[in-house]
Amino acid sequence: MFDLEDCLAYLASRSAKQLASALEKRLAPHGISRARWMVLYYTEKYDHLTQARLAVLCGTREPSIVRMIDHMEAEGLVKRKADKDDRRVRVVVPTKKGQALNREILPVVEAFKDDAIRGIPENEMEIFRQVLETMVRNTAS
Repeated sequence: MFDLEDCLAYLASRSAKQLASALEKRLAPHGISRARWMVLYYTEKYDHLTQARLAVLCGTREPSIVRMIDHMEAEGLVKRKADKDDRRVRVVVPTKKGQALNREILPVVEAFKDDAIRGIPENEMEIFRQVLETMVRNTAS
C-alpha cells in the first residue's frame, strides 16, 4: 500500500521547502529574499539572461519573475537592456548595487550550504545528486 511519507519525491519536496525556509531566515537580516538573491546570483553568473531563461533557472513562472525584476529594477539592483544581437530581446543584468549585495550575501549562502551538508561524506552527496537526477529523468514527459 502507498505511504506518502515513504515516497522519495514527497520527502525531497518537503525537505526542499524546509531548506528554502531556513535560507530565507538567514537572508532576512540582509533585506533580501531567497528568490531575489537567486536573480542576483544568476545575472552575475551568466551574461546573456533573458527573463524567460531567468525564470527557468530560478524555478518560477515568467510572470512572477517579471514582477520581481520590475521591483528589483526600481530598487536599483538590476536593469534590463537590449540584447546586442536582437534589440527586441531584453536581457537582465545586475547593477553595481546588485553586485555589491550579491557579494555580501555569498558568504551567508556558503555558510548555509556548509551547515546543511555537515557530516555528509562527498561520495554520499554524489549518490544523492545522481538519485535526484535519475528521479527527474524518470518522470520527465
